[in-house]
Amino acid sequence: MGRLYEELVERERKGQPIGLGLVGVGQMGVDMMAAVRSIPGVYIAAVADLTVERAVVGFKEAEYSEAEYIIEGQNASAEPRRKAIIVKDPLKVAELSCVEVVVDATGDPETGAHLAMNAIHNGKHVVMLNIEADVTVGPILNRMAQDAGVVYTGSAGDEPVAIIELIEFVKSVGLQVVAAGKGKNNPLDPDAVPSDLAEEAAGRGLNPRMLVEFVDGSKTMIEMGAVANATGLIPDVPGMHGPSINKDQLNTVLVPASDGGILHNQGVVDFVIGDLAPGVFVVAYTDSPRLRQCLKLRDMGPGPYYTFIRPYHLCSMETPLSAARAAIFGQADMAFGRTPTVEIIALAKKDLSPGETIDGIGGYTVRASVIKYEDAKSRNAVPLGLVKGLEVTKPIPKGSIITHEMVQPRSTSLIWNLRKIQDELFR
Repeated sequence: MGRLYEELVERERKGQPIGLGLVGVGQMGVDMMAAVRSIPGVYIAAVADLTVERAVVGFKEAEYSEAEYIIEGQNASAEPRRKAIIVKDPLKVAELSCVEVVVDATGDPETGAHLAMNAIHNGKHVVMLNIEADVTVGPILNRMAQDAGVVYTGSAGDEPVAIIELIEFVKSVGLQVVAAGKGKNNPLDPDAVPSDLAEEAAGRGLNPRMLVEFVDGSKTMIEMGAVANATGLIPDVPGMHGPSINKDQLNTVLVPASDGGILHNQGVVDFVIGDLAPGVFVVAYTDSPRLRQCLKLRDMGPGPYYTFIRPYHLCSMETPLSAARAAIFGQADMAFGRTPTVEIIALAKKDLSPGETIDGIGGYTVRASVIKYEDAKSRNAVPLGLVKGLEVTKPIPKGSIITHEMVQPRSTSLIWNLRKIQDELFR
């Protein structure tokens, strides 16, 4: 892992750069495109979005010249060399020989399932900058990728991978993980809807639904659910605690109640609202007198609980690192290979009536929460990533968990059927 940069330089020297195929040219996709320009041994080989025009705008925003990309069918009859090709069909990205790794930056669960399956079928590594799809069908897609001899991974730069890196470090130096999580970037408003945040979203260059997903807590629930399923940690309570505390309080609040904290369990995921954002944390423990002495000498405090912080995550600027580790080392930064410990469920944001259609993550009808996997199964809860487009068949009071009895299933949906297979696999 320490030789990644040297390996990339060698790829560049040999004229064998890693070709990335990007689907989704929103803020995250554009930032990744811009970062790639400064990284040796990797380049944007293909791009797709809802329209060719949007992809062209993305290249301009990422400061590419017109000479650095071509448009399928207009000025190219074959795949370019060291140029990016804009393709009209997102599924075609994985079919291009110049693409070695497909990056999904769409944020849509159904789209993500199609893209990942197609990439795996075509022998391409997959980096999911689409955690919404990842937490829904990541385990089955990871199993399919392993069978095909390719890597399926979450993205570096996203908070889950940054947290997992800290967890691995803490465990590797002999400490126990008590709690792991993130600082929430936005004030928490569970009732937030796109019309309330449209002006702020426009000022920040964001899609209003993306901003709602942050503000109503859904993104945090999804991200911490991903960490839990990748590591075996659990939420201490449904939806987690989310205390309003600062960095210096982490190792006194997110510790067992028997030691003055708020936790009923150890080995949990959580989030905090305070001065930690945009960082991530691990609260760790040791009962070794010698290690406590060692940690005190290194200004980590008297213990027995210690706070480890990474004060930043660079989002999609780090995504090329996951692509490179997949292509060069065959390494996944985050993949779900174990039986899930949690489920990301949907709660009604308002009273829902029969005949209404659920609009999905970041919308007007539902928000996310995280609960233990077995609890979700016993409640017959519909996973969050499956609810978009479902028709309500029974009255659903605000705050209720969306269950299978309340909605009409979508048997023609790929992600719906993948999830059925996954549930059988881990039953």
